[in-house]
Amino acid sequence: MIWFWIVTSIFILLLIILFVPFRVLAEYNEKWFLKVKVGFISFKINSKGRKDDNKTKKKSKYSGKFKGFLKNNSMIQSAKEFKSFFVAAGKTAKYFFKKISVRKFDLSVKVGAPDAAVAALRYGQVSSAVYPLCSVVNSFANPKSYQVMVLPDFMSEKITITFKIDCVANLMCIFCVMIKFLKDFKIENKK
Repeated sequence: MIWFWIVTSIFILLLIILFVPFRVLAEYNEKWFLKVKVGFISFKINSKGRKDDNKTKKKSKYSGKFKGFLKNNSMIQSAKEFKSFFVAAGKTAKYFFKKISVRKFDLSVKVGAPDAAVAALRYGQVSSAVYPLCSVVNSFANPKSYQVMVLPDFMSEKITITFKIDCVANLMCIFCVMIKFLKDFKIENKK
């Protein structure tokens, strides 16, 4: 009888863990800030500033761009694997955004350049890339708070990006997304 209660309590505990929501808050304003909250426990990760020293770095044996990429596969097999990976990822993206709840999506890009004409051209280029990509997030995820701004900055000479996303999911949703991706990848690989 005691084994029944042990197995039942373990099963209930696993169900609770699978359905406990976890919240991810990611911010970027020249430094990354990430906060993950699982139930009542939260973890914070801050990015540290990069140090630009002229120290010699140890060269890794994997430093080449595609070193080892074609080691066991031919070029055609590798291209097929890449294609099937990206097709499966595209099919899974819509499913992923339906499974998670995006509370906030804010993106602000200030485009600057030394010359006003160059800043205007860069503004047009950045706008033509940012707005279509963010509209995909808006249409699939349907965030509660959504704001995307691309602004020309004629006083600055650089591009400044600030970003904030706040989303909620649970482990069961993530497992479902992973299973769907693996299933789609396997189907695309067979083609």
